[in-house]
Amino acid sequence: MSSILLQDRILQLESWDAQQLEKINNPGIDLVLINRSDFPTPSEQDVANARVDSIRCVVDQHSAEVQITDALADLGLPHCDALAGDMRDLAARFLKQFGVRRANLRVEVVDRQSCPKFHCDARKVRLITTYAGPTTEYRQADDDAEDHVVVLGAIALLKGTTHPTHNGEYILHRSPAMTEQRRLCLVLDF
Repeated sequence: MSSILLQDRILQLESWDAQQLEKINNPGIDLVLINRSDFPTPSEQDVANARVDSIRCVVDQHSAEVQITDALADLGLPHCDALAGDMRDLAARFLKQFGVRRANLRVEVVDRQSCPKFHCDARKVRLITTYAGPTTEYRQADDDAEDHVVVLGAIALLKGTTHPTHNGEYILHRSPAMTEQRRLCLVLDF
């Protein structure tokens, strides 16, 4: 096992702090977790009635509102205004934080584990947050004995292999093993 501890590679924040989030560019940080106690949660019934699907699009500051509203409507979640507002806010913060004009956005409702293998994405940074159901799992690359889970509603910013300060696959993640409960999540990357 590596002499560097998992917690040394994770930055824990209680809110979106742009200055603190710059630390994801440090070579020693591979994961930023922003814990949120206040986030919109759709009802279990809404998620249970939603269409199992993944809606993908490219958003910018101007199109995010319409794209997210349309994505939620396509999934059968048309009256989730607080959820749409939170997703729009996260998209705007993500674009501004990383100085990009466009980002890939994915909103999905799933009922099975979509990516069971622990991995590191071929992206610079990926944002994942789960609004309902099981959450993203992660582990230290050289420790297959201990898995961790992101807290429901928390924002995970994962450094990928194309990030300039990525220095090996230290923290790996995967979609969660599923129960009978569906998962509703948002993913952003560029």
